[in-house]
Amino acid sequence: MLSNKALKIISLLYLMLIVNFGLKAQDRNVSFMLESISEKEFRKAYQKNFNAIFITSMHDSIKIEHAYNAIEKTYNTQEKELAERELTSTRGLTDFIGYYPTLKTYLFFIQDYHYEKACFVSSISNKVLSHNRFRGSYGVMSKDGFWIGLERGDCDNYFQMEICKVTSEYVSSIIKFDYQYFDIYEDSKDNMPLMFWAKKNTIYFSTIRHDTKDVSSKPIIGYYSMEFEYDD
Repeated sequence: MLSNKALKIISLLYLMLIVNFGLKAQDRNVSFMLESISEKEFRKAYQKNFNAIFITSMHDSIKIEHAYNAIEKTYNTQEKELAERELTSTRGLTDFIGYYPTLKTYLFFIQDYHYEKACFVSSISNKVLSHNRFRGSYGVMSKDGFWIGLERGDCDNYFQMEICKVTSEYVSSIIKFDYQYFDIYEDSKDNMPLMFWAKKNTIYFSTIRHDTKDVSSKPIIGYYSMEFEYDD
């Protein structure tokens, strides 16, 4: 009979093997560790989270309008086609989400077919910080400028995460995860977020998966910590 410690080590190695198969690092100077944690630890960590403070409304609407105009110049063909299909404008697909004062950056969501894409605009230069779009669903920013967001599909969703580095001058994608072991989980009866920055370079998130041998069984809820190191 294996001890609890041995089982935890085996579980950790198994999870890291799964993640490694789905990892797409945009920068080679990235390393990370994924570890299972308890629900109690998950909830306790949120009380002292490392999420960046942001503002959801601005008194100066002219600044937001200028940011919308900057984004207007960057819409790609797919976004224009989606707007036509939905009988709206590209502006109709775009929403102001918030302002991060310490980063001097506005966050906008551009609607895709099944999820939101994140777009960042500098409040200093009023320029779009990258013409690329980034995974945005359930997204959250850390105090030191790391953004994490998800991509969603139309059905049978699985975990598709992206981490970006955000500054007042640029945004760059550094890690993407695409794997089918579990999906993000949010209890609609609970006010706890499904994903947050627990501390510097460390993300906590809740997951859900089903027993592949018994699809009629109750879903399995899990909580994880992912710590990463990144060199600019």
